[in-house]
Amino acid sequence: MTNLLQMIAQNILENKESFLDIENEFDFERFSNTISLFDYQQEALKNTIAILETYFSNKEKLKDYYQLKGFSESDYKKEKITLDMLLNRASFWMATGSGKSIVMIKLIELLDTLFQKNVAIKNDILILAPTDKILEQIKKLVDEFNSSKTTKIELISLKDYESVKVQGNLFAGEYIRVFYYRSDLFTDSEGVAKKKDGKRLNYEDFITYDGN
Repeated sequence: MTNLLQMIAQNILENKESFLDIENEFDFERFSNTISLFDYQQEALKNTIAILETYFSNKEKLKDYYQLKGFSESDYKKEKITLDMLLNRASFWMATGSGKSIVMIKLIELLDTLFQKNVAIKNDILILAPTDKILEQIKKLVDEFNSSKTTKIELISLKDYESVKVQGNLFAGEYIRVFYYRSDLFTDSEGVAKKKDGKRLNYEDFITYDGN
């Protein structure tokens, strides 16, 4: 499936009908005072805009395009994969050591810009990482990013999600609020019940959360 999805994504990018021009509003290159994005990293961010534009402008047309290029739900009945599930996802295929974390953090800043321009629907942002070590690396990079930004990223443990949502965002415009957690501790109700150490969180509690 991966090869098929890569082919479809590449074809969409090569034949995109429009491109939101925010070059004068968003600095794709600068990460901090000491870090700049390479051309291929900037291109990844620009491709994100093109994909989001395509997704939000005409989902049915995009769905037809996937089918035209060879995707069939009947081929993935066992995995229970539907086209609607795939359309709501995007991936970066990047090599080890290519600066994925830098692109991810810069993507958060880009998404905030797109939210404000109503190009994308505003939702909470969650970072999941497999180990505490990687989470610490991400936190250090966020600190580096924040050191030279007016609008900073605020990292909040997912365990504090409910209290933060109830309080609301008192510093809207000054901070981009981002939740984080370890991916192996973000599980279902069965996984939480197996080991009641207080660390495991049921993802369904967050999908259905309504603030009450």
